[in-house]
Amino acid sequence: MLLPGQWLQDLPFTPTSSPQHLTENDIKRMKLWAPILENPELQSGFGEKGQLSSDARLTVRAAQNRIQGNLQDFSEYKVLLSFAAFSLFYGGIHATSWENYFPSEIERTMWQIAVCIVIGGGIVTCVLGCIQRRWTLTSLWPLGKGSHLEGRTKIQAFIGYCLGLNIKCLVLVSISARLFLVVEAFISIRRLPIAAYDTVNWARFLPHII
Repeated sequence: MLLPGQWLQDLPFTPTSSPQHLTENDIKRMKLWAPILENPELQSGFGEKGQLSSDARLTVRAAQNRIQGNLQDFSEYKVLLSFAAFSLFYGGIHATSWENYFPSEIERTMWQIAVCIVIGGGIVTCVLGCIQRRWTLTSLWPLGKGSHLEGRTKIQAFIGYCLGLNIKCLVLVSISARLFLVVEAFISIRRLPIAAYDTVNWARFLPHII
């Protein structure tokens, strides 16, 4: 069974909109069509490239996963911008506790560092990802037949590899920082300030008649 956006090895076909069960004959037929798709000279006698499949359930695999179906609106830039926005929002919430009470000064410093990593990590990842895609023609996600666009030079490939490695390391550091924020939120309960045990006089905060 193939899902939209998935394909068998060396077969440039993917379901149009819904999962499809392929029989052995289906696979044999696609293997016959695949060489034609790879040879521009042979395509001239078969009309448009999208019509070669002769199967309404399938479409020719497209670069950047832009195919008919649930991946049609996929955009790497939108994913990167969303990641940066959510990181900024998530880190901003925890930044409100910047000067709050912590059991120790070390934990306060680690909390502040983790908040900066979460906020800055998403933004830096977005910037590096856009640079990697625009200037080195390299993508974070696999394209039609690889991780890069056509026309990429060896220098662009090397720079793209370095940027991709930095992005992966940055993501791992950001994940570690987020885990620390979650863990610290619980372990800091072990030593609360005296005011945390005071009985709250709700009449001072809530509207009342008497």
